[in-house]
Amino acid sequence: MNKAKQRLIGSPSRDMFKQAHKLHAPPFCYASDLDLVFVSKKPNAHIVAFIDYKKYGEAITFAEVIAYNSLINNNGGLIYIVRGGDPQLGPFDIYQYCGGDWQPEPPIVDLIFLEHCQTWAELVLWEITLRRQG
Repeated sequence: MNKAKQRLIGSPSRDMFKQAHKLHAPPFCYASDLDLVFVSKKPNAHIVAFIDYKKYGEAITFAEVIAYNSLINNNGGLIYIVRGGDPQLGPFDIYQYCGGDWQPEPPIVDLIFLEHCQTWAELVLWEITLRRQG
């Protein structure tokens, strides 16, 4: 990855668009987003996994459960929840999302704890291992 891409941070216009959607769309127009999608370029281009970052204690919403379930059921996608305190420093706990029921409040989710990473270096090692598996 080149230096210009490394310096990029989240798009303010994307965040404003999402906020505007919340303000202008009717209440039944639910939406969700994913934080990161791991992709592979070679030997065959494909999606490795979908990643959603949550702060410790932050709940998974019903809209996220619907989106995650659809990705798993329709695309065979692997969904991982990375929980952390400080997204720039860690530590991080990695969970695989295995399914969920969006109807109860709060939604019921099936997560499998995979790994605790104290640092970004450990998190990147986990990512590299995941990429080698798929």
